[in-house]
Amino acid sequence: MPGPFLHLAHYPDATHGLVEHTVERSSPRLTPTALFAPRSLFADGFPADQQRFLSAPALSPRRPWSSRG
Repeated sequence: MPGPFLHLAHYPDATHGLVEHTVERSSPRLTPTALFAPRSLFADGFPADQQRFLSAPALSPRRPWSSRG
């Protein structure tokens, strides 16, 4: 059901949580990475795609969850 408001992305090196397989499978590596290099936890391309999504203009002038009119 792709359309103008839907973008599908595939991150082949990511788990369901969008974390790299190598990091998620290693408990000794997961915690220090999360504490000291959190941006490196995620699959390549995911942080940039997330930033692009969050900085995109709103699709409609009024958001239904906003308390401001």
